[in-house]
Formats: sequence, C-alpha cells, structure tokens
Amino acid sequence: MRSAIVLLSLWAAAVAAEPRTLVRAARVLDVQNGTWSADQGIVVSGGRIESVLSFAQARSGAPDAAIIDLGDLSVLPGFADCHAHLLGNLKDISAVGSLRMSSAQGAIWGVHNLKEWLDRGFTTVRDAGEIDAAYGQFALREGVAKGFIQGPRIHAAGGYVTVTGGPTSASTASTSPILPMPSRP
Repeated sequence: MRSAIVLLSLWAAAVAAEPRTLVRAARVLDVQNGTWSADQGIVVSGGRIESVLSFAQARSGAPDAAIIDLGDLSVLPGFADCHAHLLGNLKDISAVGSLRMSSAQGAIWGVHNLKEWLDRGFTTVRDAGEIDAAYGQFALREGVAKGFIQGPRIHAAGGYVTVTGGPTSASTASTSPILPMPSRP
C-alpha cells in the first residue's frame, strides 16, 4: 500500500478555506506511544489542531467542517529543527557569504528559507544565531507570528555569544587597525 508522508502544515489551507476543517488520514503517527492509528480525523480551527480522533468521532464533533480527504496517505507531526540559520542563501555558506549581501537581502532569503522548511514538514525552527546587525531573524519571527509570512514557528537566539576573535566573532575577518585581531598565545 502506497504510503506518503503528509505533514500538518495544512493549517494555512484550513485557515483560508473554512473556520473549521476536518482532515481525514489513513494513518496518523502518535509519537508519544510509538503507534499508528488508522482512519483518523484531524480537526483544524484557526490554524491550530483542535483534536485528533477516529474519523467517525471527529466528523460527529465537527459536522459543519470542510473535509480534506488524504486518501491512503499518512500524517506525521511537524518536525523541529533545533539548529537553524534563517538569513541568507543557505547554499552559499562560506566565510564571506554574509558579506556579499545586505541585511535586507538576507531577510528576503529568510522568507524563502522559511517556506522551504515548512514545505519539508518543519513546523518549528530554532535560530542558532545570526551576524545580522539589524536582527532580521526577529522580523521574520514577528512576520510569521502575525501571519504576514508563511513559515514555521521561530525561536530566535539573536546574535552569537562568543569571545572576541573566537568562532563566529565579527572580528575574525577584520583587517582594520581600529578592530585588530586578538593576539593568540
């Protein structure tokens, strides 16, 4: 039997279509118990999962809900990426990659990156730090929270915490006499 992974990022369609939506899935993974449940109904209201029950129970509890039938597809809970970098072109990770773009360009790339994470089933990302002095990751977080941008929930760290001249320190690439490289023993 064909089994595809369908993720619960259907919330965007549910919000746009009806106040309540009932998603019918052939199987739903319960990660707390490590079991699969067959013929399940997922009630979505206001972009949030309201309940996960057998389809018959969910249908009787939400008789007015629009139905999205996934056929024989399976549903997993959303994934969480616990070490992400939101801003910039993630295919250009280099020592000077961030120097080639402005803060605004990094944020535009961030919107693209958030959509990519969401399309791959990530409903939460934890930003592990950015070097953006304008804190674009916080603008992205607020944009997602307010519904302006489609993307996973963001837990943003802000800037890096490091010793001067250490890994990820802005001074490591400096050749300026005003910001000299620290001496090493």
